[in-house]
Amino acid sequence: MSLQPHELARKVDGQWILRPGAMRVRWELGDLVAADGHRVRGSFVAGVRAIDDPTERKMLEEAFGGPVVLSEHLVEHFKEPLRAAAGAIAGELDAAQWLEAGGRQRLCDALLASARKVAFACGLEIVAPCEVHLESATLESQRFEDLQRTLGEKRATSHADQLKRSTELLRQFRALRESAPELSPGQILEQLPGADRSSFLQTLLLGASNESAARPFVAVGGDQAVEILATDAKPSVSVGLLPADLGPLRSVQAVQIDSQLVRLYGAQQGVLMVSSDGTTTLLRDAGVGSPRGFSKAIWWRGKVWACHGDGGIAAWDVHSPASPAFVLRPGGTMLDPKHLEALDDDRLIFASDAGVTTLDASGGVHELAAGGEILAILRAGARCVVVYADGGVRIITPVEVLQKTIRGPALSAAALLPWLGDVRLLLAEADGGVRCVGLDDTLVSEYASMHRGFRMLAGSATSVAGVTADRQRVVLWHAWDGRKSAAEVNLAALTRHRVADLESG
Repeated sequence: MSLQPHELARKVDGQWILRPGAMRVRWELGDLVAADGHRVRGSFVAGVRAIDDPTERKMLEEAFGGPVVLSEHLVEHFKEPLRAAAGAIAGELDAAQWLEAGGRQRLCDALLASARKVAFACGLEIVAPCEVHLESATLESQRFEDLQRTLGEKRATSHADQLKRSTELLRQFRALRESAPELSPGQILEQLPGADRSSFLQTLLLGASNESAARPFVAVGGDQAVEILATDAKPSVSVGLLPADLGPLRSVQAVQIDSQLVRLYGAQQGVLMVSSDGTTTLLRDAGVGSPRGFSKAIWWRGKVWACHGDGGIAAWDVHSPASPAFVLRPGGTMLDPKHLEALDDDRLIFASDAGVTTLDASGGVHELAAGGEILAILRAGARCVVVYADGGVRIITPVEVLQKTIRGPALSAAALLPWLGDVRLLLAEADGGVRCVGLDDTLVSEYASMHRGFRMLAGSATSVAGVTADRQRVVLWHAWDGRKSAAEVNLAALTRHRVADLESG
């Protein structure tokens, strides 16, 4: 009769059947307190063999009191003596010493001596190989904390050195621009060796960020506006209620009017104009009966101009807010106007079903460029950047239209990142992360995140922000470090609304 794998011996018809070889048995030692107070846990593994001798078999039967000896019987029989032996010497060494080869061997020898005493009294023999496995969670935790502290100190030193280098590099870069004012930052960057561009860009962004005051990002949803100020620590978040007279908020835009910061909030039936001193003006358009809202509002030629998918384009004299001074309702090829921006002092530019369209001060509408779905029209100095969902980009100036192809997958959002008096282009891939590309250089960098398909983006001299695909969260990065996000804010949990728009400033 053969024995089962977990049987060391079995008595059949008055005769003991013994396993011919040794059975490997593992004993858990429990918590051991080392000399330095750390807790050490481990196990002892050894071979156990029943001795084939009448006297020894009788001792085996007396010790275990049954017709079969199983591995779990061996574990229980030896457990307490082994734990007592381990506990007796645990305080002789620090945890780190026990974890070393010499410490483990010392404990193994003590456990082997204890096990042999128990085995001698019950007809068993302890055979090699014998092993001790040890670990200390408290020691590892302390080591991790020490490592984190050391790395933190190194990072702080490295960051301070990097700031010093970036400040000097920024000074040199500005001196170079002053000597060659016809070159943009991107054109200067393009002249550097390819291997140096990425680190050079990061250093310049860090230097510019260090010199710039952090400006809040503003997100809107429902009748609430949320300010998010990104800091080195946890971001500061404040939620404010706006008048609901014009319906739910759809957009937000920061503008300068007479040297004062003013925020224009596009709503369902007009635009809320909120000055930095708290003054709020409601610019109404009673002719809009659509549930959609004004998706973009700007300041141009002394008036507030705004576009509405169903209501067209309207302009208000702020001294007569009850109704628009100018209205261009949708019709013909001018359907679903959006992404309103100023092309120059004489023309507005916007996207419609017909493509890129302009509107002059006298109300004349002209198709400027056909094309596919437009994600954004972004004002970059004297240029307007038109970003298409398929990844294409047009650069439009007051005198020409240039085609610039940005190679890559389909896009879901776009925004501008200010840097050194110029801008870079932030592009959210429809099924990926965020890329940052230059308008005058070929360098591409990334802002990494676990999220995909950002619906909105915004950039400032110090930070980059993106609204996740479900429009519930805002992810923040340092402008100069896209390797990982710096923070994440769950706005839906704060406002009970999904994000309708996000803007810097």
